[in-house]
Amino acid sequence: MKDIGKILLGNLLISAAYAFITVPNNIINGGVTGLAQILSKLFGLDVAYMSNGITILLLLFSLFALGKAFFLKTILSSILYMGLFSALHMSGFAILLHPAIAAVLAGALVGFAYFCCIDANSSTAGFDVVAIAIHRKYPSRNIAVTMRYISIAILLIGCFSNGVEAVLYGILFTLVQTYVLNVLLAYRSKWHCRKVAASVSKET
Repeated sequence: MKDIGKILLGNLLISAAYAFITVPNNIINGGVTGLAQILSKLFGLDVAYMSNGITILLLLFSLFALGKAFFLKTILSSILYMGLFSALHMSGFAILLHPAIAAVLAGALVGFAYFCCIDANSSTAGFDVVAIAIHRKYPSRNIAVTMRYISIAILLIGCFSNGVEAVLYGILFTLVQTYVLNVLLAYRSKWHCRKVAASVSKET
């Protein structure tokens, strides 16, 4: 139940950040939606179809690379996100800000939200699945940094279709998001090490 609560909180924050901040302020990101926009222009297919197709591929990847338990939690996360984002977006509420401020605020919220999901051994069914899989195989690979590289690469690919200014704000969003996530993951790791050390000292 504790993990489900974290997944719910994470998806609520992500949905709110996207529905209330990034979408109204035209802040693009280097996630599934960003890649879907690029591919839809290349192949002439609807963005929703491309986005759903990429999500399904990432879900299947999570099943084979990260296991059934992770896959089931990621399915729950996906359902929550789709429902929450649709509901919040349809509300029509928007927080209109300067794009730079919007990128920083949304990036911080989404970074914390991703941490909630990862801490619950889940994913948002985005490219964090790839970053988590790489980290599990190569523990020295930082999850947040890998996500940053993937996001920026997608943003740069879409530079011609979205414009340089939009990409720069997208990169700012990505840098803030992955910085917050990295700080929280590092803190969790230190806390876990202290907990293990305290447990060992009690036994001795």
